[in-house]
Amino acid sequence: REGMSHVLPRCDAYIAPSHTTVRRLVELLPSMSTDDFHVIAHGTDLEREKLAVAPPKEGPAKIVCPGNLNIAKGLHLIGKLMELNAEHGQPFEFHFLGGVPGHFKTRTHGGVFHGSYERNECLEKLARISPSFSLLASVCEETFSYTLSEAWAAGLPVFASDRGALKERIEHQGGGWLFDPENPLAFFSGMLAVLRTPGSWHAEVEIINRIDLMSINREAELTTKIFRRCFPGQRTESEPASDLRSTR
Repeated sequence: REGMSHVLPRCDAYIAPSHTTVRRLVELLPSMSTDDFHVIAHGTDLEREKLAVAPPKEGPAKIVCPGNLNIAKGLHLIGKLMELNAEHGQPFEFHFLGGVPGHFKTRTHGGVFHGSYERNECLEKLARISPSFSLLASVCEETFSYTLSEAWAAGLPVFASDRGALKERIEHQGGGWLFDPENPLAFFSGMLAVLRTPGSWHAEVEIINRIDLMSINREAELTTKIFRRCFPGQRTESEPASDLRSTR
């Protein structure tokens, strides 16, 4: 951190994928200023699909836990949620799509493991699972979360931790529900409340269908625009743009 504090002030501009990341960097590296930051979402070229299946009136609702899971991504929290789910009669069925540590037994309490995936395979594999929800249980602050973009590309509403970019993006755009990752019981109670309120699920699915996800080409275009401003003799004042979402 000390070394970066000496190097980073030499830069003319900074790009971050979320406002929460900007605030965290400025907090930890006082030599940086929010005036030089631009916020550009990470792009994805996944096709948009409507793969979310309405929670059934009888039987468990399927939840997919995507990505490579570890402690920071909420592995222990997910394990506790599965225990609470078993204690409440299995209203949910947990499906794991991505890497999981060997010591975490996904079959405990009825979990289903589907293996790892490449990003371009994501929607195809989700279609086979036919989930109603996605679960992003990070206990540390995400800087952006590609798995949130993947869930939205599939039309899936998300149970998410109220931390970092997950909180920022869902509060700004909708598409899910935020819960405290430090309180597993409250987190699970919130999930149950959503399950018992079908109108809430349908409302979030409709919101997701209207969310505009950043494309890779658009991300590159905005990044290149900022890069070119940093050349000597070519730098101009930044013009506010809705998709640039500059912090200036």
